[in-house]
Amino acid sequence: MISPFINKLNFIKIQVLTISECATIGLYVGIIVAALFFTISIINLVIDYKTRILEARRGIFRDFHLDKLEVQLGASMPGFLISNSIMAYGLVVISVTLVITLLCYPLFWEIIWSLIFILVPIILSMVIKELLDGYITD
Repeated sequence: MISPFINKLNFIKIQVLTISECATIGLYVGIIVAALFFTISIINLVIDYKTRILEARRGIFRDFHLDKLEVQLGASMPGFLISNSIMAYGLVVISVTLVITLLCYPLFWEIIWSLIFILVPIILSMVIKELLDGYITD
């Protein structure tokens, strides 16, 4: 006879293995989505930079004031670009990984459906009661 304690341990083991598989899938999806996001934003940056340089050669300066330009601020731009890119990449990977992990985890969906089956009748009965209160008189 298998004790209930061993059954609970097996259930926990299965849940831990399932969430680790879901986290792995979420991490892979997060890395791919962040790489696509990063690539598209870098391509957009390069295209915008090229457009502004070509316009500057023709004497068109959009949103660019030569009198306010400081060499010190322009020299720190690569550092800002790299640090912001790394932070954005990390945030996108973390957020997408968490979302995909939750969406992949079966216990999450069991909790959601149980909440739906519990809360929907309660909410419907409250709404119906409020709707019928105006039509039913004592």
